[in-house]
Amino acid sequence: MKRLFIATTIKLDENYLQLRRQLKARTNYDSIVWVEDALQHITLRFLGKTPDEKIPLVIEMLKKTAVSTSAFSMVMDKLGVFGSRYAPTTIWLGFNQFDP
Repeated sequence: MKRLFIATTIKLDENYLQLRRQLKARTNYDSIVWVEDALQHITLRFLGKTPDEKIPLVIEMLKKTAVSTSAFSMVMDKLGVFGSRYAPTTIWLGFNQFDP
């Protein structure tokens, strides 16, 4: 059994990269582990604990969906943390609108 989530990679624009650099500089003494740009993603859906025997079916369904889905743009409009704001474990970004 594995904990699964559905995610997609993202193309990072310069505004985001600048915001990220500023946040990283302001928190350089905190114990935050920053994910490499190439590993950043958007979680679309958390599936939770999934039996191993169902994983191949999930992968196949996602492959079929991916080939029929076009790229889209999203606008970031929220920033938050999981954990305490004094000791965050995850910094998350929220998106409110997208252009198909």
